[in-house]
Amino acid sequence: MKAVLELAVQVTREEEMQYIVTLNTDGLARAADLGFDAVPYMNNTILKDKHETGGLFGFRFGDTA
Repeated sequence: MKAVLELAVQVTREEEMQYIVTLNTDGLARAADLGFDAVPYMNNTILKDKHETGGLFGFRFGDTA
């Protein structure tokens, strides 16, 4: 896990691009245990669909109404 995240950091810097990773906290904890510091790269976005304004960056999935 650590090597994959480090490669993503390297490639995105070299190519001046953005890479979005979603991980469960246990996977991130394993990478941290191996020495990867994710804090400089984190954008903690909370996704929720409780209200009509929720969803993923303004998009709603699975609405059947």
